Order: sequence, then C-alpha cells, then structure tokens
Amino acid sequence: MAALYLDADIMPDFGQTLLARRHDVLTARDHGTLTVTDAEQLLEATRLRRILVTHNGKDFRTLCQAWPIWRRDWGLVVAAHAGVIAVPQQSRLPYPDAAAHIDRLLASRQPLWNELWYFDLHEGDWVQQI
Repeated sequence: MAALYLDADIMPDFGQTLLARRHDVLTARDHGTLTVTDAEQLLEATRLRRILVTHNGKDFRTLCQAWPIWRRDWGLVVAAHAGVIAVPQQSRLPYPDAAAHIDRLLASRQPLWNELWYFDLHEGDWVQQI
C-alpha cells in the first residue's frame, strides 16, 4: 500500500497493525532515530520517501508550514516533504480503527507530498491541515 515512517510518538504495536494491512512500515525505534527532534523526523521521513505518521499533529503542522517558507527566504529551491498523517492517541482512536482510516485516506490520495492530514474525531473524517 504505502511506505510509512512512524515517529517516536507512535507505539510499536501500531506498526504491527499497519504491517498486517500490507503497508511498508519503518519505525523511528527500528531506524535508530527515536531521540531526534520532530524536525529531524520529518527530514528523515522525506529522505526515505516515506509518509510520516504521528500523534503530534500540532507540532508537525508548524514544521510543514515553515518547510517551504524558510527555504524560499534562504534562496533555496523549495523541496517537497513526503507528507504527514496525524492520528489521535490510541486511547481516543484504537489502532485498528486508525489503521482502517489511514487505508481509506491513502486509497483516495497518494502521494501526500507537502500535505498534512489529521483525523478529526468530531468530524469522523480526515481534515487536510496543509
């Protein structure tokens, strides 16, 4: 289905849930980037051409907004990031449900370059943040 990079906030059992749904999953823990910053997580996911999956949507929203702005200001070519999917914590959205919602999003939209999607529990659907 999709190449996903699970950041340090995502528990390993969610990775297993996504693997069972035939996604290509790499976790920050397995990649040795468990302790790096969110900015470094986004950069590494992009280097690996993997969509970043996180519970930390607010911080990644800021990073995704800053990504093209800073590059333009510094006179650099604006490069795309690989995309971010932000899901609520497992206590609010069980991992099997979150995985099903991710499948539905990815079936309708791929690739997710330069996009950030958040699953809104009140709407019961994905909301594009960036």
